[in-house]
Amino acid sequence: MNDLSFITAFKRFDNFYGAVQRSALFSYGVNSIPVYVPNNEPDVVENCKKFSNVTVLEGIRTARNLGFSNQSPILKDMIKVALENIKTDYVGLINSDIIIPEGFSNKVMDIFNTHGSNAFVVVTRYDTDLFFEIDSVEKLVEFFQQKTIPYDESCSTDLFLAHKNIFYTFIVRMPDLVLGRYAWDNWLHYSAVENGFNCLNGTRILKTYHCSHTHFHILSQEGAAGREAPSSGHNTKMFLDIGNRIGSPIHINSWKYA
Repeated sequence: MNDLSFITAFKRFDNFYGAVQRSALFSYGVNSIPVYVPNNEPDVVENCKKFSNVTVLEGIRTARNLGFSNQSPILKDMIKVALENIKTDYVGLINSDIIIPEGFSNKVMDIFNTHGSNAFVVVTRYDTDLFFEIDSVEKLVEFFQQKTIPYDESCSTDLFLAHKNIFYTFIVRMPDLVLGRYAWDNWLHYSAVENGFNCLNGTRILKTYHCSHTHFHILSQEGAAGREAPSSGHNTKMFLDIGNRIGSPIHINSWKYA
């Protein structure tokens, strides 16, 4: 029995992002993983209709509520509302452009059966190109045969896996981080270490593919890209508190591999 649910959030399903995000959703459905998403963009409901495993959540604040010009959700709100609806014991916080192979959820549960409910597992993606929308198992298998490039495994995470109680612990002290901007994932790394969870790197055993793209959407939304975007600056300031408490940098490629 699958005991894993995903929390994610979508960009607008425009052109390339539409094909990528629907392909990701198809891969989650193949694994029978329930998915919980905020209704943060005007086309979320319409694109999620064909996926019976998706629950769209209302009442989650976005960066616009903090005065920024984008609809990225506030991470703490998204996790809290999702946890109130999730029925499984284990949860994955995953980026919406991450595609997983068939049998993925079984491997995840094997990790927790081995390492226990205090495990906190991070996974770094492999980059590749998407040449077709994935809407069949055959296309999913073909996609995972493509050449890939490993991403930055020192500090970047695209999938966080843990028992739901660990995610409840995170949101107690989590500031108003904007999802998808700088430092939100680093905050989770630092919080896991601070709370003494069994921190594991699952990149080598849990293969996840990310479809290569630019970050032009940040520039178009906020008038500045990367760290210069106003909401990225906000996240960086929010991170300083826990960063100063921990003191030294945390590199997830130094964590024990699952």
